[in-house]
Amino acid sequence: MGPLTITTATLKSKYLIILLAIIFVACNPPVNKRHILIIGDDYAAGRDGWVQAFQRIRKGGPLLNTAVMGATTAFPNPSSPQTNSLDQLVPNLRRGFAEMGAVDEVIVQLGLNDCQKRYQAGSVEQSVSFRELIAEIDSFFLKRGQDAPRIVLVSPPPLAADETLDATFAGGADCVARITANVQQLANSRDLCFVDLSANPLLETYRNANGYTYTQEGLEIMARSILKNCY
Repeated sequence: MGPLTITTATLKSKYLIILLAIIFVACNPPVNKRHILIIGDDYAAGRDGWVQAFQRIRKGGPLLNTAVMGATTAFPNPSSPQTNSLDQLVPNLRRGFAEMGAVDEVIVQLGLNDCQKRYQAGSVEQSVSFRELIAEIDSFFLKRGQDAPRIVLVSPPPLAADETLDATFAGGADCVARITANVQQLANSRDLCFVDLSANPLLETYRNANGYTYTQEGLEIMARSILKNCY
């Protein structure tokens, strides 16, 4: 075998591969280095939400959880104005910059409380609310002269049939199915990452007797599904 010959073209190819790898790493930092803002409802809110498991699994990192119990996409509630996610969006984005210094990604999980019997909207109205929310995120960053963050859309988990579902959410199973279809369509049209929690058959086994809340095991499945599908 003759001496090893390394041509200029070979060296250029190797340098190009290394350069592309460096660019890829720079543009795709590890998940625990990303500044993530959560917009969500009961499933994400507080110390008992899936966000706790999400943080543990990703080994920490900058995160602001703005999820609140009772949150809807855009339904007005004079007694609890903080539950209107569209109205609270800009203040929460500003808070994200104030507390984290940056907002690289926004994870949105809403829909449960839109399916309360007192709110249940038609398919068109639900779709409009989510589209307005995403458009408002784009508008906020455009006004700042910045690229929009990566947006992850997460469906509500499936609800039980009315026979075992808390009366507050009567008809909720069909409502959640409509929302899931609408959110998936929106994600596809905008090339956003989408997590369909109803696609995991194990999740329903961890649903509580009221038909809509989940055990800690169920919430961990939600967190792992988000990380697996979008990170």
